[in-house]
Amino acid sequence: MKIKISRKFIGENQRVYIIGEIASAHEGKISILKKLIKAGSKTGVDALKVQIFKADELVAKSHPKHKSFHEIELTEEEWKEAFSYAKELNVKLIADVFDLPSLNIAKKLGAIAFKIHSTNLTNPYMLKAVAKKKKPIFLGVGGSTLNEIGYAISEIRKNGNSKIILMHGFQGNPTKIENTNLKAIKTLREKFNLPVGISDHVDADSELAFIVPLVAIGFGACVIEKHFTLDRSKKGRDYYSSLNPKELERFVKLVREVERAIGTGKIVLSKQEKGYRKIMKKSIVAREDIDKNEKITLKKIAFKRAMHGLSPKDANRVIGKRAKKKIKKDQPITLGLVR
Repeated sequence: MKIKISRKFIGENQRVYIIGEIASAHEGKISILKKLIKAGSKTGVDALKVQIFKADELVAKSHPKHKSFHEIELTEEEWKEAFSYAKELNVKLIADVFDLPSLNIAKKLGAIAFKIHSTNLTNPYMLKAVAKKKKPIFLGVGGSTLNEIGYAISEIRKNGNSKIILMHGFQGNPTKIENTNLKAIKTLREKFNLPVGISDHVDADSELAFIVPLVAIGFGACVIEKHFTLDRSKKGRDYYSSLNPKELERFVKLVREVERAIGTGKIVLSKQEKGYRKIMKKSIVAREDIDKNEKITLKKIAFKRAMHGLSPKDANRVIGKRAKKKIKKDQPITLGLVR
């Protein structure tokens, strides 16, 4: 199954779709958000993702993060400015929407796709509303049961949208390596028959921040969502798993190289492999000089690298035959030399 998003496709045998996740790295300031959009535009990612929410719709006053979410909430006018700026730079924006008002803002401003955070996985009203927008949906499944995931998929499909990409992974500030569970990607693919990606939250200061998502590709991940920030050393919001722009650019290049290494899975000999065969594969050669009319026996042949000639598996085609002319030691024995 493959899903079209803007002018690209997500799914099996497609290029890995790479999303640069801005999340809360903008600190609630439109000026920083625009800098992040500009920096992200130079990294080679396929799209950037922003999180749009209304704090009072997302968290109750009693929640410990209530004040924090109010501090970073952007107004509709600021989001309009951000989307307009992204358009100027030819940057595609995906919107992680947490409530109905934010969904409507993202739709109006031209988000190419939506992400439903796992916080809304069992919210039928939100699932229905997003599905009705008819855009591709990245469905966050971190910290969720298979039953909850199945429920969300069913609700989305019930409302006329089958363009679903499951996103494995959760924010653990940062996620511990033992909790990344890359094999779950295969489980999700087999269980739901949908494209699966990974929302990576490995500690950005660890070399595993590059390695783990690359390994995920080998397990079938067709989307990688990677956080980034302007300067991780400042330890702003969401810095734990965020790469700096140059690191994200390097990561994108690594993904493209890994894709080349993974290949298609088809066993078709490349030009280089054909050259390798010529040099490395063994052929049937004369173990010693064989005179004209002399009978060829197993003792008179050897199997050596000779650049050309019959394969050892064809030895029965020359054994018992006689030489049409003298065959010198180490000379490949071909059918044309025997009768």
